[in-house]
Amino acid sequence: MDGRLAGTSVLVVEDEYLLAMDTERMLLDVGAKVVGPAASCREALALLGAGVPIGAALVDVNLGGEMAFPVIDVLTARGVFVILTTGYNPELLVTRYPQIIRFEKPIRTSALIEALAASLSSGGATAEAPDASM
Repeated sequence: MDGRLAGTSVLVVEDEYLLAMDTERMLLDVGAKVVGPAASCREALALLGAGVPIGAALVDVNLGGEMAFPVIDVLTARGVFVILTTGYNPELLVTRYPQIIRFEKPIRTSALIEALAASLSSGGATAEAPDASM
């Protein structure tokens, strides 16, 4: 096991079951504690309301036609590091969340882990994740 994210609680918000399970397995392999996965805003907001500590979040922007903006807004208001995973229009996301890293689907898992680990260790984030697609 690679321990780059050892002990970090990561909220996974993803409506595609297989992708959520792959993301969970990937995070567990690098030592993270997975919160969720949540397949809807309602589920994600319930987890956030339960007081579960969250160190970072991977959020699919479009959850079965429901935009995850309420979840992203709560996470950013709490100062949680967020990475957006999306096949959605990047221009809207750049306007609404200019400082949040975005990965367009399909995502190379190694690039996602590298961005998550680097940003958590440095305490910062950039708006673009280079070479993030497969």
